[in-house]
Amino acid sequence: MFGVGNKILGLDIGSSIIKWIVYSEDKNMPLVYNWGFEKTPYGAVKNGRIFERQILLTKLKEIIVNNGIKVNKASITLSCPEMIIRTVTIPKLKQREIQNVVRFEAEQFIPGNSDEYIIDYKIYGETKENQNDLLKTLIVALPSGIVQNYIELLEDLSIKPLAVDFNGNSACRFLNLFLKNIRDKDYVLIDMGASNTIITIAERGVPVLTRLVQIGSEEMVRTVANSFNLNLEDGEKYIKTHGRVFLDNEQPEDKILWEMMTSIMPTVELLLKDIFQSLEFYKSMTKKSIDTTLMIGGGSYLKNIDKYVAQQLSMNILPLKGIFPLKMKKEMQADIVSLFCNVLGLAFREGE
Repeated sequence: MFGVGNKILGLDIGSSIIKWIVYSEDKNMPLVYNWGFEKTPYGAVKNGRIFERQILLTKLKEIIVNNGIKVNKASITLSCPEMIIRTVTIPKLKQREIQNVVRFEAEQFIPGNSDEYIIDYKIYGETKENQNDLLKTLIVALPSGIVQNYIELLEDLSIKPLAVDFNGNSACRFLNLFLKNIRDKDYVLIDMGASNTIITIAERGVPVLTRLVQIGSEEMVRTVANSFNLNLEDGEKYIKTHGRVFLDNEQPEDKILWEMMTSIMPTVELLLKDIFQSLEFYKSMTKKSIDTTLMIGGGSYLKNIDKYVAQQLSMNILPLKGIFPLKMKKEMQADIVSLFCNVLGLAFREGE
């Protein structure tokens, strides 16, 4: 029923982990044939930029061969500090005219030469102002050099680039279908990776503000490794075994937990400060507050970190428990869905 031409490789290449899926193009109920994750070669990717192209290419070839992946198209989701995201209201115009207005709006906030950026947009609603019909528009600008590196990477694999999405948008797309009633909520999504964290504020499931901060779980691993005289690999294992964030009414029960807490909390507090600043900026721009949060990504596995963030920000926490909105030929365990929200969101691009 589905040949190679119907299958797409979805990629989320982080600085620590490569997440991948092979899926169909069915916009109503995508079918995921296979999925997996592998360690990203050290130093190959940092903050969305490819630094060791040949090493990364070799790793992707290995993934494709070892998993029998046969595709001729691929979509990628990524993020980088240089990515710019803005929401604006523009006049209700024809499609061609909208593109010109979007280009003009983007030029107002792009530093330097806008010709060096790829600009895309999404209409996510309508509003009225002084009796004029306006379109709520999300504009995304990404340096073309970064995108071109990923396109060339796929071409070296003899795979046609189908789409480039951004983390936050792709995650929200998946979560809108995975979690019950989330489309009716405004929330802050915290995607904590190894080298950075993506803070996305969504209005009724649509990302309207995305900010990347260079704080991730790697920093906690380094401090724990130093505190307990371990190498980085053992430090990561130690956090998985003993790591936790203590809530306001809790205290460490022994010396190990106390040292663990003092090692990881400075990073947690820095992240909390950035989340708070993002929320305050959003509030200053919209006069609205956010009262719901959820957390995804590898850093979200640190015990109680989501509860602590929600507690400190006086927010409700939305658990990552739902019903898969796609067919899975290979079952995905509930405890790793957090890692795959962005790449799974690629499977629903056809529905937009």
